[in-house]
Amino acid sequence: MKIANVSPYHYVKGGSDSYFLSQNALYQKMGVEVAPFCMKSEKNMPTEWSRYFPSGVNMSSPSMQDLYNFVYSFEAKKAIRKLLVEFKPDLVHLHIYYGQFTSSILKEIKEASLPIVQTVHDYKVVCPVYSLTRNGKICEDCQGKHFWKAMPRRCNRGSIARTSLSVLESYVSRWGGNISKIDRFIAVSEFQASRLIKLGIPADKLKVVHNFVETTGISPRLSPPSKPKFLYFGRLERSKGIFDALDAAEQLPSCEFIFAGSGSAEIELENAAIKRGLANVKCVGFVTGNKLNDLIKSATATLLTPTVYENCPMSVLESMALGVPVIGSRMGGISELVAHGETGLIVEPGNVSQLVDAISYCSTHPRKVHDMGVASVQKVVENFSSQSHFKKLMTIYEELGVR
Repeated sequence: MKIANVSPYHYVKGGSDSYFLSQNALYQKMGVEVAPFCMKSEKNMPTEWSRYFPSGVNMSSPSMQDLYNFVYSFEAKKAIRKLLVEFKPDLVHLHIYYGQFTSSILKEIKEASLPIVQTVHDYKVVCPVYSLTRNGKICEDCQGKHFWKAMPRRCNRGSIARTSLSVLESYVSRWGGNISKIDRFIAVSEFQASRLIKLGIPADKLKVVHNFVETTGISPRLSPPSKPKFLYFGRLERSKGIFDALDAAEQLPSCEFIFAGSGSAEIELENAAIKRGLANVKCVGFVTGNKLNDLIKSATATLLTPTVYENCPMSVLESMALGVPVIGSRMGGISELVAHGETGLIVEPGNVSQLVDAISYCSTHPRKVHDMGVASVQKVVENFSSQSHFKKLMTIYEELGVR
């Protein structure tokens, strides 16, 4: 079997990139030939297929060409055509392709008579701003198709210009076949699947396959640390609940709080910790690989308490695989991963009082933390292993006639 796997980054920038690269490694391990199709970047991991990578779209300080390419990229269309001719895949698996490659690539894939599967890591197919949120709150006003409603609400960072561009891109993507040309959508949680179906994705095109974590070669920790330490790792965004964690840190000076990652709220978080004089808070920047694993294992528990939908966060699975329980909020698919009192603790989103209680409980019950860690490892092995994940993907591919 030969698969072209499409995602914007050939390095780890966020959870979807971590999954994409792990999926490529899994394919190769299982004897599947895979060609990544990503955008050019100095940060990319090496691959023989990089000669086909198109230029990326710079949306930090965009030129007129960048704005055009954000909506429809002739360069990506031409690049994937060349890849398909040389590699001759049996199937194309998409991840996040919009905003960089755009729906321009869909026509090329279909003209090559190839089935398309898309793992849906966010809500872009039904929401111009990817997240089903407006001003940090849940919003489904567009109902999966009336994208113009985002404009008066200025859903993209409060900017009418940014929102107008996002709305235009969403309509062009829909006209370009971002539902009609996709043969199977893969939702990464039951919760996400329910929202997508409600907002217009045909149920017969949708399958649920949770993310996975590779446990081979990973050694879970043996016991929690003697001094209570709590870790958030991932994108530093307000919607991730990081300022709720900062409020908790202010009330729990005997506990250490570590924030690892980067994002739009990084500077704001660091300044807030300094302004409040929180000596128990450290921001350590973006960490990956073995350093991240060591950081996770050094924590009593990890934190992920967003106030917006989370689907199947890799940070939760990575923490559980290392024997570290998660304190998460009852939002999106988190409670499908974290069983309250068994593999971690669940709190209501935005409820700082509950978060403080959960952290305090873990701080004073090391034996229970240890037991939840052991149960976390077992749950990952039984439900989120690479082997079971691969079988589920192969079943979907076989349904499309690919063997």
